[in-house]
Amino acid sequence: MKAYVITHWYASNKANADGNFIEIYGRKEGIIPFLLALFGLSATLSLVVTADRLVFHETSLAGDDTITTPLSKVTSTTYGWHRPFKQCVTIVMTAAFVGFVLGGAAASTAFMLLGGAVGLFLGGIVAAIYYALNRVLTTGIVTDASDHFWIRFKRSVIEGKELDQSDAEYVAELIDYLVHQKN
Repeated sequence: MKAYVITHWYASNKANADGNFIEIYGRKEGIIPFLLALFGLSATLSLVVTADRLVFHETSLAGDDTITTPLSKVTSTTYGWHRPFKQCVTIVMTAAFVGFVLGGAAASTAFMLLGGAVGLFLGGIVAAIYYALNRVLTTGIVTDASDHFWIRFKRSVIEGKELDQSDAEYVAELIDYLVHQKN
């Protein structure tokens, strides 16, 4: 499942003016989706939680899906995070391989080793930056019908929204609290 960058985040134990305890809106990442979002054309994802229900909404250029679930049907919540470790290893190994190949084109073992070392170094720098900027947070909801609703999100450089695991945890705990208030 793809991760969205957060464009709006509200989570509080006090309902806002619209009666919502949670409002999370996100869009696909990247500059093109950002520009499309200015015209309302970007793929979006939202989760809105009121005192009675949970509304999960996803749009794309291909269509629109909305799922409304009564809070009394929510059985569990989950949250967590992950970083792209496998992709980073692939970046480093690919850069080292390209360095070996380019160095080997000079038909010298010394250049091949030097090229591999340079590729390894540059790949390590790129992978470290990629690793630092690509933490994906997850908040999930499971219903009594075994439906799973996941929101995977990451920080937005453009919108300047910085979220961490405690934010994902708070949303999961708040939904759990609201569910127990209904039962």
